[in-house]
Formats: sequence, structure tokens, C-alpha cells
Amino acid sequence: MVTNAHVVLGADTVEIQLADGTRATGKVLGSDPAVDIAIVQIEGNLNFRKATFATLDTIRVGQLAVAIGSPFGLEQSVTAGIVSAVNRAVPTLNVENGSRTVLEMIQTDAPINPGTLAVL
Repeated sequence: MVTNAHVVLGADTVEIQLADGTRATGKVLGSDPAVDIAIVQIEGNLNFRKATFATLDTIRVGQLAVAIGSPFGLEQSVTAGIVSAVNRAVPTLNVENGSRTVLEMIQTDAPINPGTLAVL
């Protein structure tokens, strides 16, 4: 599962509630607070289809970009747009040590609000 890093900050495991009300435990595999993204492995005998994501080698300007989340507490919201640019240099502050870095980001025109995660 892909989620925001601030949601799992400091946790090794998290409790997950799926859209149908099913609850499961998830193991936090890794996170990057600088870009607010985390990967969680859902444990148990739940049957999911694997998501396929674009990579920097395969993503192209004009491709579909989908944002899923709960912006402003509005659960199970989905919005879409296109990839506007790839390898966009974005200066950012490293939250761990205060240094400045430039990240190569993917720019989309999909509306992204607090609580929303973009999926490409």
C-alpha cells in the first residue's frame, strides 16, 4: 500500500481499515519524509491485485495521473489529470537535518490537496 509518510511516522506496524470495513495489520517497509511517501505491506490472507506504477524510465508527459485519498476528511476521493512534466527540479528542505536538496519530481495537473496521494 502507498500512503503518506506523515501518516505512519514513527510506526513499525499500523492498523488499516479498507473501504469495505475490513481491518488488517500493515508493516511499514519504508518511508521518505522529504516527499511524504511511505510503503506499507498489508499482512494476512487478503486477496489484492497488485498495482502497477510508472517508473522514471517509462513515464511520459500526457499520461494519466490519478490522485486517491481523503482530502479535507472526504474519504475515498479520486481525481485525475495528466503528467505535465518529468524530472522537474523542486528545491525542498530536508526535514531530518535541515539541509536543502533539489528533488526530481513528476508534475501533474491533477488536483492534490492535503490528504491526497498521487498515483502514476
